[in-house]
Amino acid sequence: MPSGDNFFYDLFFQGKTDTHDKRLLNVLGLTHEGLNDLIVRAWGLDKNLSHFDPEEWKQVNIEEVFTFLDIGSRMYPPNTRYQKGFEICRS
Repeated sequence: MPSGDNFFYDLFFQGKTDTHDKRLLNVLGLTHEGLNDLIVRAWGLDKNLSHFDPEEWKQVNIEEVFTFLDIGSRMYPPNTRYQKGFEICRS
């Protein structure tokens, strides 16, 4: 079960099976590209721009991410491009 502090890192953990060793896969980048890109930019995960480094995702707290999105969506007038961008990441 993912923890609040390491939610995304824990989410990426794929485990070890008989056919492969432990591995991590950025499923967020595959399923929610906009949210992934926002976290990479806002949390300064610049190494993730060219490749996925799971260690950079440690300590990305899910509560902080959604607080950031909530505040960001309230900072801009409704139906502006910026406000819609934050709303898309929240859904």
